[in-house]
Amino acid sequence: MLSRETFHYTGQSKKVVLPHSKSLVAAELRMTPENLSRIITRFRGEILEVNGSGIVILNYAQLISLCGHIRA
Repeated sequence: MLSRETFHYTGQSKKVVLPHSKSLVAAELRMTPENLSRIITRFRGEILEVNGSGIVILNYAQLISLCGHIRA
């Protein structure tokens, strides 16, 4: 679903443009739309910035380090 064309790199941040609605992305990730929203909200500000259908990863290293610790 997400391809290389979905990601845009600008310096340290990485922008992900969601090619579908958040509910379809959540389904692809095998989670409910509510859980996807909770995760986005949890990391908004310090790690993520949300702008419409785009998500900018502000702190990629911190996001990767947290991936093994997420409990949605």
